[in-house]
Amino acid sequence: MLEKNQFLIFNHVLSELYRCRTYQDLGDAFLPMLRMLIPYRYASIMRRAEAGPSIHLVDPLCVPAAFAEAERRYMRFAADDYTAWLSCCREATLFRESDLVGEQQRLRSTIYQECYQPFEVYDSLQYGIVCNGQPLGALSLFRCREDGPFSDHELFLLRSVGTHLNQQRAREGTARCVQRVRVCAQALHALPVG
Repeated sequence: MLEKNQFLIFNHVLSELYRCRTYQDLGDAFLPMLRMLIPYRYASIMRRAEAGPSIHLVDPLCVPAAFAEAERRYMRFAADDYTAWLSCCREATLFRESDLVGEQQRLRSTIYQECYQPFEVYDSLQYGIVCNGQPLGALSLFRCREDGPFSDHELFLLRSVGTHLNQQRAREGTARCVQRVRVCAQALHALPVG
């Protein structure tokens, strides 16, 4: 159950989320606010690439911004990621990475060694953003060993925020689609007749 103060923070996080009009706004406003509800060391949100038949994540927005280097490295090694299935799910999915893979395997993986070890990441929460069966991206929260593990309550909070994030991302996608239709309609209207 949410305490009164946590409930107020939860509402403030959602309010900030729905104020986001662009993808960049999620990194500038939403991610920092989310830290008040679910403390993290690093966070990133990445969206699904719009082109191509395969599903892959692009355009990392990170808190702090320097963490984008880890996510850019991740994109180079994504084919080796044992959690890559998250970006292909047709339902919103949430997991604590330490629940999926043992510590030794996780810390010895190529992804960890090449991407996250320089930032001393120890564990993560991963949320697959999906709306109407369409994968839209992923939200990741990271902690170092000294930060402690993410709790079951924090998983609950992220799942609750995630349902709203799914809708917000779908709304932005619809707005982009409408804009493309307008541009095409203007181009067609500008063509000479006859």
